[in-house]
Amino acid sequence: MEVQNVILLLLLTINLAITQNTSREEAQELHVGVILDLGSIVGKMARTSVSLAMEDFYAVHRNYSTKLVLHIRDSMSDDVQAASQAIDLLENYNVEVIIGPQKSSQAIFISKLGNKSHAPVISFTATSPSLSSKTLPYFVRATINDSAQVNCIASIIKTYGWREVVPIYEDTDYGRGIIPYLVDVLQEVDARVPYQSVIPLSATSEQITLELYKLMTMQTTVFVVHMSFTLASLFFIKAREVGMMNKGYAWIMTDGVTNLIDSLNPSILESLNGAIGVEFYVPKTKELDDFAMRWNMRFQIDNPTDPPLKLNIFGLWGYDTIWAVAHAAAKVGLANATFQKPGESIEIPRGFKIPVSGKKLQVGVCTSGYPEFVKVEKDHITGATKAIGFSVDVFEEAVKRLPYAVPYEYVLFSTKDDGSAEDYNDFVYQVYLEKYDIVIGDITIRYNRTFYLCYIFQAEKVSKRSWGAQNERRCSPLPSLA
Repeated sequence: MEVQNVILLLLLTINLAITQNTSREEAQELHVGVILDLGSIVGKMARTSVSLAMEDFYAVHRNYSTKLVLHIRDSMSDDVQAASQAIDLLENYNVEVIIGPQKSSQAIFISKLGNKSHAPVISFTATSPSLSSKTLPYFVRATINDSAQVNCIASIIKTYGWREVVPIYEDTDYGRGIIPYLVDVLQEVDARVPYQSVIPLSATSEQITLELYKLMTMQTTVFVVHMSFTLASLFFIKAREVGMMNKGYAWIMTDGVTNLIDSLNPSILESLNGAIGVEFYVPKTKELDDFAMRWNMRFQIDNPTDPPLKLNIFGLWGYDTIWAVAHAAAKVGLANATFQKPGESIEIPRGFKIPVSGKKLQVGVCTSGYPEFVKVEKDHITGATKAIGFSVDVFEEAVKRLPYAVPYEYVLFSTKDDGSAEDYNDFVYQVYLEKYDIVIGDITIRYNRTFYLCYIFQAEKVSKRSWGAQNERRCSPLPSLA
């Protein structure tokens, strides 16, 4: 599967320091932390899936010389608890990979810990677009970004010709993450967003009811609901109580609810009557049916007091994630591995580098009559020339934007104190004399000064046929500096 390939690629590109004294006959252990909210439906499903995946993988690959050792921890649906468990796993159990964190808010913080410890953090439930490998290079998303479903929602709205839509979402990283993408695609189908309803995660029944009454006073009757399973259950019950699930209202649910719809109790399902939901499509196969039967039996064993649950996409992603990590461990032959990073640096190479010992760009500078443009001083200790001012800032910013490194040093040009025009003529002429590679300052572009630079250009182009006689005439003879 694609998830396996992505995770396998990440783990294979990490430098592994492998000890030489480990016997190949013994199974080499890779310690893996698993952080789940074991009191939630998704957490319980995931625990069954990862446990079953471990058994299935090593039943098929009995001769593998590596083996995952899982350390399962309960986040108790709390971000601080999840972070505490991650620190404990990294420091005291030397885990090389962390699988889990269920919530996007948990994944963000734990991925920062992963950056520092160089341990990949793999989540198959954190779907917020705010989680990015660009800012969190050790974060691996083993699921689909929430933004993947916005085009589907926009297509539904366009099909029915609705012109105004109100998003209703929970006030969390998960809830807020999808909104910019949703608003953009709605604009593309000519649908306005006159209002956004934000529901706190801790909202009471009374607070939700008040917000629903507020929505009833508006003209818009089309709503997109993006909430976690628990909050959405309470929200739709209240929506039904106030009469907003009746004829005339349109409700579209994101996959946060519909992926778990088979796990809802009858009272909540009844309140959702008439709503449209977006859900991931998993093709039906005999292999999947057989696995679902085994999974259901195992879930009942793991949770004897809970009602039966139907296997969903989160359970499948959890199962696949374990297989992907186990394959990666076997592929690289782990043994007491330590994950270490492209020289400890996470900066992207610029693609070109001038040797430090090479010649530096000679940048001529002189103090201007207006020091706010250029002011030059000599460091009495090091002897280096220092330059500050607006012209210097512009030059240095331009160098930063180059796609390659350009080492340079400032060279002081002695001038008269009044910064007269004659001094500036001589200053620019130093480039022609090749004393400086470039000069910077508040230099006025004048006709006679263009000739100095034109001669340099002529010298570089004289051997090329494109350098015509007209250009030669324009650049000679060299004008007087007087």
